[in-house]
Amino acid sequence: MDDPKKYILNPMQVQTMAYFIAERLQKDTTKQRLGELMTFHSEDILKTTKLGLWSIRIDKEGGRNQMFGDQTMMQVMGLKKPLTPEECYEFWYNRIADGYFHYVNESVAEMIETQKMVELNYTWKHPVKGEVTVRCMGRRVADSEGMICLEGYHKDLDNVKRTNSVLLDTSIVFEYNENTQSIYFHGERPLLYGTEVREENFPECWITQGIVHPHFVNQFRSVFTDVKGQPELEYQEFLLKTKNGDYDWFYLSTKDLSKDVQDADTMIIILEPATKERAAELQHMRLQDFYKATLSEKIAYMEVDLESRHVLEIGGLWNAYREEAMGEGSNYRDVMLRYKEDLIHPDDKKAYAEFIGENLQDGMSPENNHTKKLEYRRLLDGRMQWVEITVHIFVEQYSENLYALIYLKNIDAKKRRELEQETAATRDPLTGVFNRKTFEYLVEEHMEHADENVHSTLIVLDIDNFKVINDSFGHVEGDKILKQLSDALMATFRRKDILGRFGGDEFMIFLKNVSDRQIVERRINEFCQALSEVTEYNATCSIGIVEVKKADFDYQEYLKKADQALYASKERGKNTYTYYEV
Repeated sequence: MDDPKKYILNPMQVQTMAYFIAERLQKDTTKQRLGELMTFHSEDILKTTKLGLWSIRIDKEGGRNQMFGDQTMMQVMGLKKPLTPEECYEFWYNRIADGYFHYVNESVAEMIETQKMVELNYTWKHPVKGEVTVRCMGRRVADSEGMICLEGYHKDLDNVKRTNSVLLDTSIVFEYNENTQSIYFHGERPLLYGTEVREENFPECWITQGIVHPHFVNQFRSVFTDVKGQPELEYQEFLLKTKNGDYDWFYLSTKDLSKDVQDADTMIIILEPATKERAAELQHMRLQDFYKATLSEKIAYMEVDLESRHVLEIGGLWNAYREEAMGEGSNYRDVMLRYKEDLIHPDDKKAYAEFIGENLQDGMSPENNHTKKLEYRRLLDGRMQWVEITVHIFVEQYSENLYALIYLKNIDAKKRRELEQETAATRDPLTGVFNRKTFEYLVEEHMEHADENVHSTLIVLDIDNFKVINDSFGHVEGDKILKQLSDALMATFRRKDILGRFGGDEFMIFLKNVSDRQIVERRINEFCQALSEVTEYNATCSIGIVEVKKADFDYQEYLKKADQALYASKERGKNTYTYYEV
């Protein structure tokens, strides 16, 4: 039985299976077409349908299980070289995806016990394609040499929705493996927020994405902790985010697959939308402890009746305004704006005021719930930190009144990481000014929206005799001068002006909406004075200047003009500036 040639089933087996497959096809074909099919060579039928035939021999005593397959089966399994029957069985069995071992073993047991045809769909790890969905049908045939014999076919069902007898007929089904902290969806996510088939770091990834409503975070975590020690769950109720960004009620149940060692950390999760009646009932349960639990992990929270603008509940940092907020005739907007001047970063005050707005519910209807967010900086623990304010507006089902949950979350660490990544991509790492590519982009963006009659100024400069400084004092001192020059630029020019490093010792300045030569020259003189004060080697600069007009704007052409003016300054003896003149 170790002869690799035994992979190929004998002609009688092939013909038998071909008839069997044709019988299965009879559901979708006429008798005439079935007859036509059967006139073909049986092996041609198998090649056309891409069905691989297999035969398994199970050794209950010695455990030397064997698997044989025809040529199509070898192709379906991705085998490029012959294996022994024992090796072939191990190759197939060990590649069953986590979460399906128990299901496959149960199906095999059913074939053995009933001797009836059994169909199963499961996920299998193809050596080339990765995880694929396969369909198998098989039955028990006459035992041979003391071994239980099974025969059937195997087909790759790529892009076919998975179903099996373990799974209920439900809207959303996925696997959860506690060991890897990963989930894998069976089919699409028609209702649930997101599109990923596989997700890692579960359940935390759903919590950080806001898929799980804040009120249910702890309860949701508990479901997916210590899977092996938990019984199967039936219809726990959760608020989960749907495709449109709103929260709806879902029933969650679990199916345990841990009867086999291979699946010890796996469970099947089934999510079903709650009935409309139950969803309405749950939505109507607006208890104070619900909202307190919802917002307990936030640094500040507020519940607002948008019909009256009255604050119903307040806590966290905003608790300091409780008396005012919950007093007679209180208005949530007054409370939200009262600390704006003292606590919010000056650059964020306007955006914050616009976000709060006069009417949070503008554009709302009983059918249109809404969530919006804003990131801004406010004073926390003695320093400015990034926070995120979220306003979730919803409609109470029965009264159709509008309510808002407003809460504040500290995102400073996350935001600073994002800004660091952004800086690394747009800034020169040594000097901190914009890199060449970003400088060009920002100038072009400004000019695209600039007024036709308002001109700007482009300045190009480099350090005189910089090579001599590098050669005499070393590159460390040279880098130090470049950093000092950029510091002088940032101290002299306006925050809205664009500063960039072209490369080497060449820098660029774009003065937005400034072309008056007196203003330009004053800024340049201030910069040169600042540079002389911070550098140890009496560094000076040669400078080229060009007035930028929208009518004929071409970034590269204007850069060439500024460079020409720069070279003119060098020819004039350096340490001076020159305008480009037509």
